[in-house]
Amino acid sequence: MTERAIDSFHAGEVERYKRGEFPEILKRIEASDISKEKMVEVISTRYQVAHFFEDMLRRIIRGVEASELATNVKAALIHSVQVNLNEELGEVAEYGGPHREGREVLLNALGVDYETWKKDLGIYENLGKLNPIARELVESLKRIIDTDPIAAVAMLYSYEDKISLDGVGDYHKLLAGLEKLYPELAKADSKYVEGDALWHIYSHADHDEHHAALAKSGLVESVSTEADLSKLQTGMTRAKIALDTFWNNLEEGIK
Repeated sequence: MTERAIDSFHAGEVERYKRGEFPEILKRIEASDISKEKMVEVISTRYQVAHFFEDMLRRIIRGVEASELATNVKAALIHSVQVNLNEELGEVAEYGGPHREGREVLLNALGVDYETWKKDLGIYENLGKLNPIARELVESLKRIIDTDPIAAVAMLYSYEDKISLDGVGDYHKLLAGLEKLYPELAKADSKYVEGDALWHIYSHADHDEHHAALAKSGLVESVSTEADLSKLQTGMTRAKIALDTFWNNLEEGIK
């Protein structure tokens, strides 16, 4: 029941993207129908959200720990999030160093001073000066997290899945656009390694299928009732809407 619901959601998103029914700004980016100035704004704004991803994962874990779920259910959900956090922090050697360093490399390559960029962002519990579009997404995801622990992990699944989507997801669009706009940063056949300017985007486009699979595994082990299944579907759907809203608002904001 649970696996079928998740697989159906994923298949629906893949087909939606293949039909071209995704935010217009991602179409423009993929076709490099956007100026370098606007592309820098897109990456800077999306990375404001990513800047708080570590704390988002920690908040999910705390919510699961504080819940009244059965011990085995808690363990399954926490594991699916903790592995993701470990990789985000650079604690899994085969997946490179801290991801914040990859964001820093790309922003600096695009002419954005990372230290200045992050200086006023604040902390997850007390956000500072963010682009309003980024702030809305961070706060929308936080509301889903605080609703219910199963919905929170389902949100995480949707968030990670949308980045990859079997090769057609959001970060694949970003990578294609960056490679066309900045050929000096591109490598033949997209063979990026850690330290390359585009490695962070490339690695997430490729690897976040793994993170989505981790979240899926925890949910499959944890969701056993119709009520829980409803929470799962709510978490996935609300995350999808929040992410689409982010991109659509960004389209309006950078015209």
